[in-house]
Amino acid sequence: MENSCNWENSFTLGPCSNRPAGDHEWSFKPNGGITEIKLRRGVLIESITFKSIDEKGNIETSNKFGGDAGCIEHVISLNWPEEYLMKLSGTSVTYAEFPGIESLCFETNFKKYGPYGNTDGTPFEFSVKDGVIVGFHGRFGIYLNTIGVYVKNSAKLFWPPSRSPVQNVTPKVNTGKMMNMDTPRELGPWGGNDTAKPWDDGVFLDIIQVDVHVKKGILLGIQLRYQTKNGNSVDSERHGEKSGDALYRIKLDRSSEYLIGIMGYYRPIEGNGGFEAVCSLSFYTNKGKYGPFGDQIGMFFSSPLTNGKIIGFHGRSGDYLDALGVHMEYS
Repeated sequence: MENSCNWENSFTLGPCSNRPAGDHEWSFKPNGGITEIKLRRGVLIESITFKSIDEKGNIETSNKFGGDAGCIEHVISLNWPEEYLMKLSGTSVTYAEFPGIESLCFETNFKKYGPYGNTDGTPFEFSVKDGVIVGFHGRFGIYLNTIGVYVKNSAKLFWPPSRSPVQNVTPKVNTGKMMNMDTPRELGPWGGNDTAKPWDDGVFLDIIQVDVHVKKGILLGIQLRYQTKNGNSVDSERHGEKSGDALYRIKLDRSSEYLIGIMGYYRPIEGNGGFEAVCSLSFYTNKGKYGPFGDQIGMFFSSPLTNGKIIGFHGRSGDYLDALGVHMEYS
C-alpha cells in the first residue's frame, strides 16, 4: 500500500449533513496511514480522535474533535498498512436543533468495527470499495455534529493495466435470489448534478447491447441498443462521453437473457465541475453480473433485484453520466 500523504490524489466525500452545524470546522489529513480511532459517546458521539504513522515511523495524534462529555470510550486499532479503512457508516439525529452523530461504524479490508451508539436515526454511508479512506473532516461544537471522509483512489492496485479497444464482457454466474415485491415501474434516477440535461430513452421490448465507456477507473458514459416490438434495433444517444480508454460491450441474447437490476456508485468528479456523477456501474441479468465498470468509490445505490425486467433507461448527463434510472416491466 502506497503512502497516503500525497493529498493531490485524494478527494472528499460528505459530510453526512449539509445543514449548518457546529461552531468549528475540523479536518484530519495525516502524513501517513491511520492506526487508531478513539470515540467518546453518551447519547451522541461526543468526540473523535485519530492517530497515524508515516513511512518513517513517526506517530501523529490529532486534536480532539468534539466536546468533553461522554462516559463510554471505544478505541479502534488498525494494523496499517496491512489493514486500512474502506467504509464509514452511521446514523445522524437532530439534537438541541442541531445535527448530531448518533452512531458510527468503521469497516476495513479485514473486519467491521461497530456500530458504536444507538442506530435509530437517519443512516448515512461512505463506501470506497476500490479505494482507501485516508482522512476525515466535519464540524463540531460541544459534540460531533457532522463527519465526512477523504479518499485516495487505489485503482492502480485493483484495475488491470492493459485494455483492448472493445472488450466483450461475459457474466459472472448469478447464484443470488430475487425478491418478490411490488416495485414502481420507474426507478431512480440515482446520482447528482440536478442541473444536468435530463433524458429518457423510453421503453422497449428488449435491451440487446450495453456499451460502457471508462477512463482511468471512472465511468464516462453508456449507450444502449434496444429492440422494438416490430423487431427493429435502435441505438440510444450516448449518455455521457465516449472518450474513454476502455470500451466494454455487453451483448444479451434476448431469447434467454435480460437485465434485472443495476448497482453503482456516484461521487463528485473534478472534470464535472465538482458535481456528483455516476463513476461505477454493475449490470445484473437473470444469468449473472457484468462489472463493475469503474472504481467503486463514493455513495452506493442499487435498484432492487426483483422478478422484473429492465426495458429502458432514463437519467441526466452532460460530459459525464450524472444520474441513471431504469424503467421496469413485471410479469
